[in-house]
Amino acid sequence: MKRALCLLLAWLTLAGALIVCPGAYAEDLGPWEDAEYSAPVDEIPEEIEISLDEDAAEETAIPVDGAAYPEDAMILAEPLDAEAAAPEETAILAPEVDAGPVVLSVSKKATKSVNLGTTYQIEVPGKTVQSYKSSSKKIATVSKAGLVTPKKPGKVKITIKLSRKKSFVLTLKVVDPTVPVSVTIDQGKAAAICVEETLALRATVSPATAKQSVTWKSADKKIATVDKDGNVLALKAGKVKITATTPNKKKATLTLTVQRVPYLPRMPYMVSHAMGGIGGMDYSNCLEAFLENYAEGHRVFEVDFEYTSDGKIVLCHNWKRKLFEAHKPYSKTSYKAFMSSKIYGKYTPLDIDGLLLLMRDYPDVIICTDNKYTNQPTIKKQFTTLVKRARALNVESVLNRFHVEIYNKKMIETVKQVYPFKSYCYTLYKTFKKAPTKAQLENILSFCANNGIRMVSMPVEWWKASYMESYNKYGLEAGIYTTNDREKALQLIEQGVTAICTDYLPPIEG
Repeated sequence: MKRALCLLLAWLTLAGALIVCPGAYAEDLGPWEDAEYSAPVDEIPEEIEISLDEDAAEETAIPVDGAAYPEDAMILAEPLDAEAAAPEETAILAPEVDAGPVVLSVSKKATKSVNLGTTYQIEVPGKTVQSYKSSSKKIATVSKAGLVTPKKPGKVKITIKLSRKKSFVLTLKVVDPTVPVSVTIDQGKAAAICVEETLALRATVSPATAKQSVTWKSADKKIATVDKDGNVLALKAGKVKITATTPNKKKATLTLTVQRVPYLPRMPYMVSHAMGGIGGMDYSNCLEAFLENYAEGHRVFEVDFEYTSDGKIVLCHNWKRKLFEAHKPYSKTSYKAFMSSKIYGKYTPLDIDGLLLLMRDYPDVIICTDNKYTNQPTIKKQFTTLVKRARALNVESVLNRFHVEIYNKKMIETVKQVYPFKSYCYTLYKTFKKAPTKAQLENILSFCANNGIRMVSMPVEWWKASYMESYNKYGLEAGIYTTNDREKALQLIEQGVTAICTDYLPPIEG
């Protein structure tokens, strides 16, 4: 029974089957070409060997032997399963596109760079080339048709013969595109930061296909250290070379100048009041004023902190001044309204974040704060916000360059509880209503000397040359605000004043 079933299946399969002939029969089948085999069941040769897997889902090849078929013929049979017998969708895969060799078009002696892993086709426009010859097959081979295959890095000459007497040489520099050719430090060849500040150095390796890894090294770890990712920490004042080296010893060097903290010189210097004047206008605290006065040579800037109506700190002298469009008086406003307005109708306002990022980008800048408030909880809140924003922006190290103004004896402890700033100035305009007596001044000077406050400042109208004796007695510096009179500034410097706040005067050397 089983044999009869197999024979029946074979017959049903053979009806209309395609005869496939391998070998020589594929070329000349004679009368069997394009033939179909059709016969009654009782005429099927007994020699046919049927091999059907009842569970198969694929075609099964049945070898055929006998005089009725060419030798080695195969009859393809399919199982009679309805689903398996149904035509299958065949995914047609797009052939891979071979970009082919890169064309090297030359007509005379030349030198070109080529990469390992890429083939190149030499073309000589308008000329018939008789032959190509490589001076070193170990570096690059060239076929009779001018196909160049780089083998290893090096220099090779390809002689291109045009005729019996005419030829020229194409010099090829074979390079490994994964091997660095050069490296540069993104920050350039020089940078400056202050002690305890950080600087994130980054290196770029050429070509772009090369591995971008470098090893960082500091020539003097006592001045500055650098970690494996290029992050520099300044430790003490001085100059140090920071080097980035690729695995194949390509190098780039940056000279880092580390300045002491704070960078307030112990010599006469000018302080740009409220970022300095701009366009004949003062008290702006704006970005353009900073940039203009920095370009003029100023490095110490005084800024004013104020709260907006929704509790954000911005740089604003006060809300009563005519700072905004049409110079109209402006009442306390929201942060969004302030930041979207233009100071004096054309200048860019700044907030705490903008100030901190400027200090990051200008590492030789010192900021003197005027935060306006004497209430201790408000003072604590202001400086806590300043520190939090610096940490959030990853620029905490710039806090070392703040020269914090103190208004009373309680304030120094409040500020120090928030953050250990490096430099303080006690300003007298919140303590006294008029010029202090010698005794009053020395009381403040003594307090400052005992609490790490290096400077005491006062309005220019209060200053007396005789005060300098008391300053010298306690080893403190004198600061004066504000004058735009050059002769007055020179007089103050001659009397021993260290810092002079100004809107418009350029830097003056004592």
